[in-house]
Amino acid sequence: MKNNIKFIEANSIKIIYNGDVAVQSVLRDISEKKKAERKLLQLSSHLSTLLDNLNTGILMEQSDRIIVHTNKKFCDLFGNVFTPEDMLGKNCGEKLLSTQYFFKHPEHFVESTNALVKENKRSINEEIELKDGRSLERDFIPIIYGGVQYGTVWQYRDITNRINTEKKLLRALESERSYNELNKNFVSMVSHEFRTPLTSIHSAAELLLEFSDRFGPEDIKKRVHRIHSSSLRMEKLIDDVLTIGKLDATTGVENAKEFTLSEILDEILTLVNSSEFKGRVFRVNGLKNESMMVGDSTLIELIFRNLLENACKYSDEIVDINFKFYKKSVHIKIRDYGLGIPKEELKLIFEPFKRASNTGGIKGTGLGLPIVKKAVLKLGGKIRVNSKSGEGSVFSVNLPLNSTAI
Repeated sequence: MKNNIKFIEANSIKIIYNGDVAVQSVLRDISEKKKAERKLLQLSSHLSTLLDNLNTGILMEQSDRIIVHTNKKFCDLFGNVFTPEDMLGKNCGEKLLSTQYFFKHPEHFVESTNALVKENKRSINEEIELKDGRSLERDFIPIIYGGVQYGTVWQYRDITNRINTEKKLLRALESERSYNELNKNFVSMVSHEFRTPLTSIHSAAELLLEFSDRFGPEDIKKRVHRIHSSSLRMEKLIDDVLTIGKLDATTGVENAKEFTLSEILDEILTLVNSSEFKGRVFRVNGLKNESMMVGDSTLIELIFRNLLENACKYSDEIVDINFKFYKKSVHIKIRDYGLGIPKEELKLIFEPFKRASNTGGIKGTGLGLPIVKKAVLKLGGKIRVNSKSGEGSVFSVNLPLNSTAI
Protein backbone atom coordinates (compact mmCIF):
# COMPACT_ATOMS: atom_id res chain seq x y z
CA MET A 1 0.00 0.00 0.00
CA LYS A 2 2.90 2.31 0.89
CA ASN A 3 4.36 1.86 -2.58
CA ASN A 4 1.23 3.39 -4.12
CA ILE A 5 1.68 6.69 -2.29
CA LYS A 6 2.23 9.57 -4.67
CA PHE A 7 3.54 13.05 -4.00
CA ILE A 8 1.78 15.91 -5.76
CA GLU A 9 3.13 19.45 -6.01
CA ALA A 10 0.38 22.07 -6.36
CA ASN A 11 0.87 25.66 -7.53
CA SER A 12 -2.22 27.87 -7.24
CA ILE A 13 -2.88 31.31 -8.76
CA LYS A 14 -5.66 33.65 -7.66
CA ILE A 15 -7.43 35.25 -10.65
CA ILE A 16 -9.80 38.24 -10.42
CA TYR A 17 -11.79 39.10 -13.55
CA ASN A 18 -14.71 41.62 -13.65
CA GLY A 19 -15.10 41.28 -9.93
CA ASP A 20 -15.18 37.50 -10.07
CA VAL A 21 -12.54 35.56 -8.14
CA ALA A 22 -11.20 32.27 -9.36
CA VAL A 23 -8.30 30.01 -8.46
CA GLN A 24 -6.20 28.22 -11.03
CA SER A 25 -4.18 25.29 -9.83
CA VAL A 26 -1.44 23.33 -11.56
CA LEU A 27 -0.76 19.83 -10.21
CA ARG A 28 2.45 17.97 -10.86
CA ASP A 29 3.44 14.46 -9.86
CA ILE A 30 6.81 14.72 -8.01
CA SER A 31 6.89 11.16 -6.67
CA GLU A 32 10.05 10.33 -8.63
CA LYS A 33 11.71 13.51 -7.42
CA LYS A 34 10.89 12.65 -3.81
CA LYS A 35 12.11 9.11 -4.36
CA ALA A 36 15.42 10.45 -5.70
CA GLU A 37 15.74 12.87 -2.76
CA ARG A 38 15.18 10.01 -0.31
CA LYS A 39 17.85 7.95 -2.04
CA LEU A 40 20.18 10.91 -1.96
CA LEU A 41 19.55 11.39 1.77
CA GLN A 42 20.08 7.68 2.38
CA LEU A 43 23.29 7.77 0.34
CA SER A 44 24.45 10.85 2.23
CA SER A 45 23.65 9.14 5.53
CA HIS A 46 25.51 5.99 4.49
CA LEU A 47 28.48 8.08 3.33
CA SER A 48 28.56 10.02 6.61
CA THR A 49 28.40 6.76 8.57
CA LEU A 50 31.23 5.34 6.47
CA LEU A 51 33.40 8.43 6.91
CA ASP A 52 32.69 8.57 10.65
CA ASN A 53 33.87 4.98 11.09
CA LEU A 54 37.07 5.26 9.10
CA ASN A 55 40.36 5.02 10.98
CA THR A 56 41.44 8.11 9.04
CA GLY A 57 40.80 11.73 9.92
CA ILE A 58 38.61 13.26 7.18
CA LEU A 59 37.85 16.91 6.48
CA MET A 60 35.78 17.89 3.41
CA GLU A 61 35.48 21.47 2.22
CA GLN A 62 33.67 23.19 -0.64
CA SER A 63 35.45 25.17 -3.35
CA ASP A 64 34.88 28.32 -1.23
CA ARG A 65 36.71 26.53 1.65
CA ILE A 66 33.57 26.13 3.77
CA ILE A 67 33.78 22.87 5.76
CA VAL A 68 30.94 20.46 4.95
CA HIS A 69 32.08 17.38 6.87
CA THR A 70 34.59 16.37 9.54
CA ASN A 71 34.61 12.95 11.16
CA LYS A 72 35.34 12.11 14.81
CA LYS A 73 38.72 10.54 13.99
CA PHE A 74 39.91 13.91 12.66
CA CYS A 75 38.95 15.51 15.97
CA ASP A 76 40.60 12.66 17.92
CA LEU A 77 43.93 13.27 16.16
CA PHE A 78 43.96 16.83 17.55
CA GLY A 79 43.02 15.98 21.11
CA ASN A 80 39.25 16.53 20.71
CA VAL A 81 39.56 20.26 21.38
CA PHE A 82 36.78 20.65 18.83
CA THR A 83 33.90 18.46 17.59
CA PRO A 84 32.64 17.75 14.06
CA GLU A 85 29.71 20.07 14.81
CA ASP A 86 32.13 22.87 15.75
CA MET A 87 33.83 22.56 12.37
CA LEU A 88 30.70 22.40 10.19
CA GLY A 89 30.13 25.57 8.18
CA LYS A 90 33.42 27.16 9.30
CA ASN A 91 36.04 28.52 6.91
CA CYS A 92 38.85 25.98 6.57
CA GLY A 93 41.50 28.66 6.12
CA GLU A 94 40.53 30.35 9.39
CA LYS A 95 40.48 27.02 11.23
CA LEU A 96 43.92 26.29 9.81
CA LEU A 97 45.39 29.29 11.61
CA SER A 98 43.78 28.29 14.93
CA THR A 99 45.09 24.69 14.78
CA GLN A 100 48.61 25.35 13.49
CA TYR A 101 50.14 25.21 16.98
CA PHE A 102 49.42 21.49 17.25
CA PHE A 103 52.29 21.03 14.80
CA LYS A 104 56.02 20.95 15.51
CA HIS A 105 56.66 23.55 12.80
CA PRO A 106 53.50 25.72 12.71
CA GLU A 107 54.66 28.21 10.08
CA HIS A 108 55.82 25.47 7.73
CA PHE A 109 52.49 23.66 8.17
CA VAL A 110 50.51 26.78 7.21
CA GLU A 111 52.78 27.50 4.24
CA SER A 112 52.65 23.95 2.88
CA THR A 113 48.86 23.78 3.32
CA ASN A 114 48.28 27.08 1.51
CA ALA A 115 50.66 25.95 -1.25
CA LEU A 116 48.61 22.76 -1.78
CA VAL A 117 45.37 24.77 -2.01
CA LYS A 118 46.95 27.25 -4.44
CA GLU A 119 48.48 24.59 -6.72
CA ASN A 120 45.33 22.46 -6.44
CA LYS A 121 47.24 19.29 -7.26
CA ARG A 122 46.75 15.96 -5.58
CA SER A 123 49.32 15.23 -2.84
CA ILE A 124 49.65 11.85 -1.12
CA ASN A 125 51.53 10.64 1.97
CA GLU A 126 52.99 13.95 3.15
CA GLU A 127 54.56 13.43 6.59
CA ILE A 128 53.95 16.03 9.30
CA GLU A 129 55.28 16.09 12.88
CA LEU A 130 53.15 17.15 15.85
CA LYS A 131 54.46 18.92 18.93
CA ASP A 132 53.65 15.94 21.16
CA GLY A 133 56.02 13.70 19.19
CA ARG A 134 53.45 11.98 16.99
CA SER A 135 53.73 11.82 13.22
CA LEU A 136 50.82 12.24 10.80
CA GLU A 137 50.51 11.41 7.11
CA ARG A 138 48.36 13.75 5.03
CA ASP A 139 46.59 13.47 1.66
CA PHE A 140 45.17 16.40 -0.33
CA ILE A 141 42.56 15.31 -2.92
CA PRO A 142 40.68 17.90 -5.07
CA ILE A 143 37.14 16.80 -6.06
CA ILE A 144 36.74 17.64 -9.75
CA TYR A 145 33.89 16.54 -12.03
CA GLY A 146 33.30 17.70 -15.58
CA GLY A 147 36.17 20.16 -15.28
CA VAL A 148 34.52 21.87 -12.30
CA GLN A 149 36.00 21.70 -8.80
CA TYR A 150 33.40 21.04 -6.15
CA GLY A 151 35.67 20.89 -3.15
CA THR A 152 38.57 19.13 -1.47
CA VAL A 153 39.11 16.13 0.79
CA TRP A 154 41.88 16.17 3.41
CA GLN A 155 42.92 12.88 4.99
CA TYR A 156 45.12 12.55 8.08
CA ARG A 157 46.54 9.26 9.41
CA ASP A 158 48.53 8.66 12.61
CA ILE A 159 51.71 6.86 11.50
CA THR A 160 53.64 7.23 14.76
CA ASN A 161 53.87 3.47 15.37
CA ARG A 162 55.03 2.86 11.82
CA ILE A 163 57.69 5.60 12.07
CA ASN A 164 58.92 4.21 15.40
CA THR A 165 59.09 0.71 13.96
CA GLU A 166 61.02 1.98 10.95
CA LYS A 167 63.44 3.80 13.26
CA LYS A 168 63.96 0.63 15.30
CA LEU A 169 64.64 -1.34 12.12
CA LEU A 170 67.09 1.30 10.93
CA ARG A 171 68.84 1.25 14.31
CA ALA A 172 68.98 -2.54 14.14
CA LEU A 173 70.47 -2.40 10.64
CA GLU A 174 72.94 0.26 11.74
CA SER A 175 73.86 -1.84 14.76
CA GLU A 176 74.41 -4.84 12.51
CA ARG A 177 76.61 -2.77 10.20
CA SER A 178 78.51 -1.42 13.20
CA TYR A 179 78.84 -4.93 14.60
CA ASN A 180 80.20 -6.22 11.29
CA GLU A 181 82.61 -3.29 11.10
CA LEU A 182 83.61 -3.91 14.72
CA ASN A 183 84.32 -7.56 13.96
CA LYS A 184 86.34 -6.60 10.91
CA ASN A 185 88.38 -4.07 12.90
CA PHE A 186 88.73 -6.51 15.78
CA VAL A 187 90.14 -9.25 13.54
CA SER A 188 92.52 -6.75 11.93
CA MET A 189 93.61 -5.36 15.29
CA VAL A 190 94.03 -8.78 16.89
CA SER A 191 96.10 -10.02 13.98
CA HIS A 192 98.50 -7.13 14.60
CA GLU A 193 98.30 -6.33 18.31
CA PHE A 194 98.39 -9.98 19.46
CA ARG A 195 100.88 -11.14 16.87
CA THR A 196 103.50 -8.52 17.82
CA PRO A 197 103.83 -9.47 21.54
CA LEU A 198 103.39 -13.17 20.72
CA THR A 199 106.27 -12.97 18.24
CA SER A 200 108.35 -11.19 20.86
CA ILE A 201 107.52 -13.80 23.51
CA HIS A 202 108.17 -16.65 21.08
CA SER A 203 111.55 -15.35 19.93
CA ALA A 204 112.74 -14.51 23.45
CA ALA A 205 111.65 -17.87 24.82
CA GLU A 206 113.18 -19.73 21.88
CA LEU A 207 116.53 -18.02 22.41
CA LEU A 208 116.48 -18.85 26.12
CA LEU A 209 115.66 -22.48 25.42
CA GLU A 210 118.32 -22.89 22.76
CA PHE A 211 121.16 -20.76 24.08
CA SER A 212 120.55 -20.20 27.80
CA ASP A 213 123.95 -21.73 28.58
CA ARG A 214 125.64 -19.00 26.53
CA PHE A 215 123.79 -16.03 28.13
CA GLY A 216 124.97 -14.15 31.12
CA PRO A 217 122.61 -12.99 33.91
CA GLU A 218 121.98 -9.61 32.26
CA ASP A 219 121.07 -11.17 28.89
CA ILE A 220 118.68 -13.59 30.54
CA LYS A 221 117.11 -10.77 32.58
CA LYS A 222 116.69 -8.67 29.42
CA ARG A 223 114.85 -11.46 27.56
CA VAL A 224 112.67 -12.37 30.53
CA HIS A 225 111.74 -8.70 30.86
CA ARG A 226 110.72 -8.69 27.17
CA ILE A 227 108.51 -11.74 27.73
CA HIS A 228 106.97 -10.10 30.79
CA SER A 229 106.24 -6.77 29.12
CA SER A 230 104.79 -8.49 26.04
CA SER A 231 102.51 -10.63 28.20
CA LEU A 232 101.34 -7.53 30.07
CA ARG A 233 100.52 -5.89 26.75
CA MET A 234 98.41 -8.90 25.74
CA GLU A 235 96.74 -8.96 29.14
CA LYS A 236 95.83 -5.25 28.79
CA LEU A 237 94.31 -5.88 25.37
CA ILE A 238 92.23 -8.81 26.64
CA ASP A 239 91.06 -6.79 29.66
CA ASP A 240 89.99 -3.89 27.42
CA VAL A 241 88.03 -6.18 25.08
CA LEU A 242 86.30 -7.84 28.05
CA THR A 243 85.53 -4.43 29.57
CA ILE A 244 83.92 -3.22 26.33
CA GLY A 245 81.81 -6.39 26.26
CA LYS A 246 80.74 -6.01 29.87
CA LEU A 247 79.77 -2.35 29.44
CA ASP A 248 77.67 -3.27 26.41
CA ALA A 249 76.03 -6.24 28.17
CA THR A 250 74.97 -4.53 31.41
CA THR A 251 72.40 -1.80 31.98
CA GLY A 252 72.18 0.71 34.79
CA VAL A 253 74.68 1.39 37.55
CA GLU A 254 75.95 -1.60 39.53
CA ASN A 255 77.67 -1.75 42.94
CA ALA A 256 76.61 1.78 43.87
CA LYS A 257 78.27 3.34 46.90
CA GLU A 258 79.41 6.70 48.30
CA PHE A 259 82.90 7.89 47.46
CA THR A 260 84.97 10.98 46.69
CA LEU A 261 86.74 11.69 43.43
CA SER A 262 89.95 12.53 45.29
CA GLU A 263 90.11 8.96 46.65
CA ILE A 264 89.73 7.47 43.17
CA LEU A 265 92.15 9.95 41.59
CA ASP A 266 94.86 9.28 44.21
CA GLU A 267 94.71 5.55 43.47
CA ILE A 268 94.90 6.09 39.70
CA LEU A 269 97.77 8.59 39.93
CA THR A 270 99.72 6.14 42.11
CA LEU A 271 99.12 3.42 39.52
CA VAL A 272 100.13 5.65 36.59
CA ASN A 273 103.26 6.89 38.36
CA SER A 274 104.37 3.31 38.98
CA SER A 275 104.05 2.42 35.29
CA GLU A 276 105.99 3.44 32.18
CA PHE A 277 104.72 7.01 32.73
CA LYS A 278 106.65 7.49 35.95
CA GLY A 279 107.78 11.07 36.43
CA ARG A 280 104.84 12.81 34.73
CA VAL A 281 103.64 15.98 36.50
CA PHE A 282 99.89 16.19 37.30
CA ARG A 283 98.43 19.56 38.32
CA VAL A 284 95.15 19.00 40.18
CA ASN A 285 92.72 21.85 40.97
CA GLY A 286 89.20 22.12 42.37
CA LEU A 287 89.05 19.26 44.89
CA LYS A 288 89.36 21.39 48.02
CA ASN A 289 85.61 21.57 48.66
CA GLU A 290 84.50 18.51 46.70
CA SER A 291 81.09 16.88 47.07
CA MET A 292 80.40 13.21 47.78
CA MET A 293 79.38 11.08 44.82
CA VAL A 294 77.05 8.08 44.69
CA GLY A 295 77.47 5.49 41.97
CA ASP A 296 79.77 2.78 40.63
CA SER A 297 83.31 3.84 41.53
CA THR A 298 84.69 1.19 39.14
CA LEU A 299 83.34 3.18 36.21
CA ILE A 300 85.00 6.35 37.56
CA GLU A 301 88.29 4.43 37.77
CA LEU A 302 87.93 3.36 34.13
CA ILE A 303 87.37 6.98 33.09
CA PHE A 304 90.34 8.38 35.02
CA ARG A 305 92.75 5.57 34.16
CA ASN A 306 92.12 5.64 30.43
CA LEU A 307 92.05 9.42 30.08
CA LEU A 308 95.21 9.91 32.14
CA GLU A 309 97.09 7.06 30.42
CA ASN A 310 96.12 8.59 27.08
CA ALA A 311 97.32 12.02 28.20
CA CYS A 312 100.65 10.55 29.31
CA LYS A 313 101.03 8.36 26.25
CA TYR A 314 100.74 11.22 23.77
CA SER A 315 102.43 13.94 25.83
CA ASP A 316 105.74 14.23 27.71
CA GLU A 317 104.64 17.36 29.50
CA ILE A 318 102.36 18.39 32.34
CA VAL A 319 98.80 17.08 32.58
CA ASP A 320 96.17 19.41 34.07
CA ILE A 321 93.20 17.93 35.94
CA ASN A 322 90.49 20.43 36.91
CA PHE A 323 87.25 19.88 38.84
CA LYS A 324 84.25 22.12 39.25
CA PHE A 325 81.37 21.03 41.46
CA TYR A 326 77.76 22.12 41.04
CA LYS A 327 74.65 21.33 43.06
CA LYS A 328 73.91 18.06 41.26
CA SER A 329 76.89 17.47 39.01
CA VAL A 330 80.63 17.73 38.60
CA HIS A 331 82.61 18.96 35.61
CA ILE A 332 85.99 17.29 35.04
CA LYS A 333 88.53 18.64 32.56
CA ILE A 334 91.72 16.75 31.67
CA ARG A 335 94.20 18.58 29.47
CA ASP A 336 97.49 17.49 27.93
CA TYR A 337 99.93 19.45 25.77
CA GLY A 338 101.00 16.70 23.42
CA LEU A 339 100.26 15.44 19.90
CA GLY A 340 96.65 16.50 19.69
CA ILE A 341 94.09 14.99 17.32
CA PRO A 342 93.49 16.08 13.70
CA LYS A 343 90.19 17.96 13.49
CA GLU A 344 88.73 15.70 10.81
CA GLU A 345 89.33 12.62 13.01
CA LEU A 346 87.73 13.89 16.25
CA LYS A 347 84.37 12.28 15.45
CA LEU A 348 85.98 8.84 15.17
CA ILE A 349 88.07 8.63 18.33
CA PHE A 350 85.27 7.18 20.50
CA GLU A 351 84.72 4.27 18.09
CA PRO A 352 86.39 0.95 18.97
CA PHE A 353 89.79 0.30 17.36
CA LYS A 354 89.98 3.79 15.81
CA ARG A 355 93.20 5.74 16.40
CA ALA A 356 94.37 9.12 15.18
CA SER A 357 96.61 9.04 12.12
CA ASN A 358 99.37 10.98 13.88
CA THR A 359 99.99 8.44 16.64
CA GLY A 360 102.84 6.93 14.64
CA GLY A 361 104.62 4.10 16.40
CA ILE A 362 102.99 4.76 19.78
CA LYS A 363 101.44 1.53 20.99
CA GLY A 364 97.67 1.40 21.47
CA THR A 365 94.57 -0.63 20.68
CA GLY A 366 91.98 2.11 20.13
CA LEU A 367 89.82 0.81 22.99
CA GLY A 368 90.63 3.28 25.77
CA LEU A 369 88.42 6.17 24.67
CA PRO A 370 85.45 3.93 23.69
CA ILE A 371 85.63 2.46 27.21
CA VAL A 372 85.64 6.00 28.66
CA LYS A 373 82.59 7.05 26.65
CA LYS A 374 80.61 3.91 27.53
CA ALA A 375 81.44 4.38 31.22
CA VAL A 376 80.44 8.06 31.11
CA LEU A 377 77.12 7.28 29.42
CA LYS A 378 76.38 4.47 31.87
CA LEU A 379 76.78 6.99 34.70
CA GLY A 380 74.36 9.34 32.94
CA GLY A 381 77.04 11.82 31.95
CA LYS A 382 78.40 13.47 28.82
CA ILE A 383 81.86 13.72 27.29
CA ARG A 384 83.34 15.97 24.63
CA VAL A 385 86.80 16.69 23.29
CA ASN A 386 88.56 19.77 21.94
CA SER A 387 91.84 19.19 20.23
CA LYS A 388 94.22 20.46 17.60
CA SER A 389 97.18 18.73 16.01
CA GLY A 390 100.37 19.62 17.81
CA GLU A 391 98.63 21.55 20.59
CA GLY A 392 97.26 18.82 22.84
CA SER A 393 93.74 17.75 23.80
CA VAL A 394 91.12 18.69 26.38
CA PHE A 395 88.59 16.05 27.47
CA SER A 396 85.58 17.46 29.32
CA VAL A 397 83.37 15.10 31.33
CA ASN A 398 80.11 16.06 33.04
CA LEU A 399 78.80 13.56 35.59
CA PRO A 400 75.82 13.60 37.98
CA LEU A 401 76.81 13.44 41.65
CA ASN A 402 74.21 10.70 42.11
CA SER A 403 74.23 8.37 39.10
CA THR A 404 71.71 6.00 40.73
CA ALA A 405 68.99 8.67 40.39
CA ILE A 406 69.14 8.93 36.57
